[in-house]
Amino acid sequence: MCYKDFSREAELRELLNEITIGETCLFRSQPQLDALRKVILPELATEKTKQITKRLRIWSAGCSTGEEAYTLAMNMLEESERLLKGWTVEILATDLNDRSVESAKAGIYGDYALRSTSEYFKRKYFAPVDEKKLQVRPEVKKLVTVSRLNLQDDSKMLFMKGMDLIFCCNVLIYFDAVSKSKVVNHFFTNLNFGGYFFLGTSESLMNLNDKFHLVHFPGSIGYWKPSLSSGKL
Repeated sequence: MCYKDFSREAELRELLNEITIGETCLFRSQPQLDALRKVILPELATEKTKQITKRLRIWSAGCSTGEEAYTLAMNMLEESERLLKGWTVEILATDLNDRSVESAKAGIYGDYALRSTSEYFKRKYFAPVDEKKLQVRPEVKKLVTVSRLNLQDDSKMLFMKGMDLIFCCNVLIYFDAVSKSKVVNHFFTNLNFGGYFFLGTSESLMNLNDKFHLVHFPGSIGYWKPSLSSGKL
């Protein structure tokens, strides 16, 4: 790559860092978490009983500063002695913004990011950094791998296969229709049969993709990739 091309790429990357500032918090959507723990995890656990290796792979796409990924990790740890006992859980957290990725790796949050987090979760899964901030404990971080990824990079998206759950909340609102459709198709391909896909509460796949099956949960909706045994492909 020539110096001129490198400068152009660096400039674009810095621009993306400036315009992709995520607004989020831990435990942002309790209805999605309830659907995950009460409906989806029991379903996936039953489906995977036939497999020798019990592994659950979750992707937080557009993870911003990591709140969603760590929320998922804490909820999985809550199930580690019940539904997920003996399981390997992997949570991949990706974002386009370099600074957000570094913040996510640090896992340090103030009152605003923790505004929806119960005292129970704060005491169990966080350690104080100072009087105003808490950091997620090592057992939470251990489940999460944070990296930079552009969802519109087709070559990189091809390597994100084998997911059981994908969360991409309030990210596609910044994409045009063609880009949205392309990214959603990647999500469908990368999701295992019988897996689930969640968008933000105000988003939908209407006119974007008809391969997913819409599923209604109390206070939330999700999208299901039909399993091979369902006969609904």
